[in-house]
Amino acid sequence: MKSIKLIIFLILSTTGLCVADDTASCSENECSYQSIPAQLSLFSPIQTSTPDMSIRGLRVNLIYGENYHVSGLDLGLANCVTGDLTGWQIGVYNRVQGDVNGVQSGWVNIDDCNFKGYQRGLVNVVHGDFYGLQSGLINYTGQTIYGVQYGLINYTGQTIYGVQYGLINKTMDMCGVQLGLVNMTHSLTGVQIGLINVQTNRQVFKGLPIINASW
Repeated sequence: MKSIKLIIFLILSTTGLCVADDTASCSENECSYQSIPAQLSLFSPIQTSTPDMSIRGLRVNLIYGENYHVSGLDLGLANCVTGDLTGWQIGVYNRVQGDVNGVQSGWVNIDDCNFKGYQRGLVNVVHGDFYGLQSGLINYTGQTIYGVQYGLINYTGQTIYGVQYGLINKTMDMCGVQLGLVNMTHSLTGVQIGLINVQTNRQVFKGLPIINASW
């Protein structure tokens, strides 16, 4: 358990790369914003538009790019969006401080708010709710998952409605199927299949081998 908490702490500590302010609310509603169809960036603010502009189309970041909203295709080594992303983000390091509707694909993918779509990488982090498929070596979702979490180490802070599949799986509440070597949950509505299955709200036999079911 200590090793899992350490890994999660290291993941969350990487979220400081974007230089924009993180204090904005996920529900913040901007009345209007300026957008352009394309941008080329070397290292923000050395780019063809200012970081407060939004992109509707194509953004290419040779090293690091930063903009408000991005809708379309976002390519680069380090891609930062301080608002929302709608589309496909591909890079080594991807960070969105608002909501994501689409795909994040890279080594490290971080979304500070809610995610709808597909997140694929070595390390995936979503601080809000997740709708879709989260796939990687290490997957972290802070709130609730509606869909599938697939990887070596999977952690969900609240509830999973769907499937959690990996070597080590942990969630607060499981509604569906948890499949792995070690499965941990507080409450279960469904099935755990693994070498060690832990359900902490049980009165007796909090840990069972092979299979644990509860409705």
